[in-house]
Amino acid sequence: MPHARATDPQTSHDAGKAADNPRLQQIVFKLVAEHPFKTARELELLADGVVTPVDTVHKRVSDLAYKGRIKSPYKRQCTVTGRMAHCWQIASLS
Repeated sequence: MPHARATDPQTSHDAGKAADNPRLQQIVFKLVAEHPFKTARELELLADGVVTPVDTVHKRVSDLAYKGRIKSPYKRQCTVTGRMAHCWQIASLS
């Protein structure tokens, strides 16, 4: 998944490459595995102190979903935002 648009300056592309962090993705993958059916914002609360800044969690969730490692079986009301949001689970689970 591209982290920068084709029209963005080179610095955005460089930052996007740095954001593709396998270590952070693995931490978020483990969070999803340990806490299935949580929204990205709920996962951020669980990641507080583990991932800094915590707002990178929802970005890594998007990356993992794009790669097919996690999936969203349904949407529900998020306990953090109160809005409808995707909940996540490992892709190999039904």
